[in-house]
Amino acid sequence: MKKSVFGLFLALLSVEAFAQKNTLSDMANFRNWAVGISFGPAISTGDLINFEGDKNAEVKDGTGGFEPAIGIHADYMFSPVFGLRLAYDWASMSGTRDVRSFEGSMNQFDLEFVISILNIGPSGGDAETNFALLATAGVGLGIFSPTTFTREQQIREFDPINAATVPLSLTAKWKLNNKFDLDLGVRYIYIASDYADGLQAGKSNDGLAIPFVGFRYNFGKDGEKSAVHFVNPYDEVFGAMAETKAKMDAMSTDDDGDGVANMMDKDNATPAGAIVDGSGKAVDSDRDGVPDFMDQDPFSNIGAKVNSQGVENDQDQDGVADSRDLEPNTPAGSQVTARGQRISEGGGSGAVGFTPSIYFPVNSTSVNSASQQQLAIIAKQMIANPNLKYKVIGYTDKSGSESYNQKLGERRANAVIKELVNTYGIDSSRLSAESKGKSSLLGNRNDVNRRVDFEPMN
Repeated sequence: MKKSVFGLFLALLSVEAFAQKNTLSDMANFRNWAVGISFGPAISTGDLINFEGDKNAEVKDGTGGFEPAIGIHADYMFSPVFGLRLAYDWASMSGTRDVRSFEGSMNQFDLEFVISILNIGPSGGDAETNFALLATAGVGLGIFSPTTFTREQQIREFDPINAATVPLSLTAKWKLNNKFDLDLGVRYIYIASDYADGLQAGKSNDGLAIPFVGFRYNFGKDGEKSAVHFVNPYDEVFGAMAETKAKMDAMSTDDDGDGVANMMDKDNATPAGAIVDGSGKAVDSDRDGVPDFMDQDPFSNIGAKVNSQGVENDQDQDGVADSRDLEPNTPAGSQVTARGQRISEGGGSGAVGFTPSIYFPVNSTSVNSASQQQLAIIAKQMIANPNLKYKVIGYTDKSGSESYNQKLGERRANAVIKELVNTYGIDSSRLSAESKGKSSLLGNRNDVNRRVDFEPMN
């Protein structure tokens, strides 16, 4: 049993030391010094204690019952848990028994040990609260001056009696503000003498009980926090542990499944399948401000102006982006070169007309809104040039079998033709579908090879 108690004491000290060292390094910012004053009724608990006396006998008027008491103290808290107190108590004393009674006074000085009970272990609440519970115990010296009576007749007036005292108290404290506390509690002063009431009538010593109300002033600068006994170091420890655990969880949790842990992820809401960099932000290959997973033209020139879908602006809608267009004001429907220059009728000098490519997602044949803008350019060219015919050629990336990609490329070409016919009214006889599957790869980027190109037919 002794070993268990000793082990618990060591554990308490070690946790306390850990708490102070690791979470209350700013102890100087809390208020450690304080003075207080209290008032209350004093109740003698010695041989003469009856409040009313014997109803059938006469006792001296004014003896028995409650008497006034006042106490003052100065505290210093070494930590949120432990502290020391210097205290002084003055009390008027009286009591009755049968026809005997006494009256007198007490002056008592002591040194006490202070424990903030709620800070011994975690409270499960905030580290700093507005309520505290203090217990004190100590040793002191009391000076007592009793005078005894039988009925109204004085029997003896004692010389001052010095006796050792053991003061005990329990105080509930409410923080009014950072400087002032309200105290409610009870104090018991054990007296190591049976003569404090002037009568030795048994084997037990005398005592004094004092329920009290009081106020405490906490010294400190205006910028300092509240009194330190309102701060629970264990709650700070567990709060720090919870914060550390949350950080550890964040290091191993990846909510958006992009391969970058939450703690380091600067964009924790990237959609599934989006390619991200080491910080978790979606990659923007062409640096146009539109991430690749949203960019319907991920190959725009660096610095080019793009719309919200990442497609470069094309003022004259000739299919050549403004950043590459050497003739940005060609008439609608004009055939142009890859640099946006108009080709004269007949295509002199062997000039080849430029047509935009239509790009597709993985294993898809759906024409998206950005592709519709490109198809509109093709449609304008064909409307403005009635004799113009196109071979529509579908391509795929290198994944998948040759036979599957051949069919996929053909489906992409037919999907484009269907849009030109149904949406823009182009005669289907002017369009011919063809597939090259993955037989004619352009570079080694899969997204570039998932496309449909247009080739003029004679």
